Amino acid sequence: MFATVLGEQRTETLADGTILRLNTESVAEVRITHRGREVTLRSGEAIFNVAKDASRPFVVSAGGGTVTAVGTEFQVRSVAGTVAVTLMTGRVQVARASRREVEWLNPGQQASFSQTGSGIVTRNVNVTALTSWMNGRLEFRGALLRDVVAEANRYSAKKIRIEDPSIGGLALSGSFRTGDTDRIVAALEAALPVRVQANGTEIVLHGR
Repeated sequence: MFATVLGEQRTETLADGTILRLNTESVAEVRITHRGREVTLRSGEAIFNVAKDASRPFVVSAGGGTVTAVGTEFQVRSVAGTVAVTLMTGRVQVARASRREVEWLNPGQQASFSQTGSGIVTRNVNVTALTSWMNGRLEFRGALLRDVVAEANRYSAKKIRIEDPSIGGLALSGSFRTGDTDRIVAALEAALPVRVQANGTEIVLHGR
């Protein structure tokens, strides 16, 4: 089992040569034998650069679904009950056996589903922005404030909280270091109609 704590990132080379990159607060259980290659992502986010082996498909389980590949690179994120699979290179199959749903992804596509949702949703995404955490960055391009806050909070003990729900739909673009909460908050205050209130280890955002 491999795990990371708040703000930590970790890179491991698995027994088959696959490179596993774990993001903040992630847990992955790995089982590689001569018969198969299986990973269970218990929580968090990971990127897999899968070593090619046609005889042993590489299967990642997360949130009631599976991702199957032979040799490719993809990201799996399992946070707050939602799983998102983003493909960088190659091709992968995303499946939910309990619902008999299957989707195939091409590079630049993402499939997402939740345990309570009705189906797998696919869309085209900006892979560079979604995987920027590998370089210690958070890239936002027209992201909603509520999503910016949720993402920033994954990397820092100093949390941001939106007090006024009406500002959660404001959009922000920018590039920040992971864990640099102060810089992110300063950008929010400069670019958006929000007021910042520091309260101990918490930063509260109000509309203005």
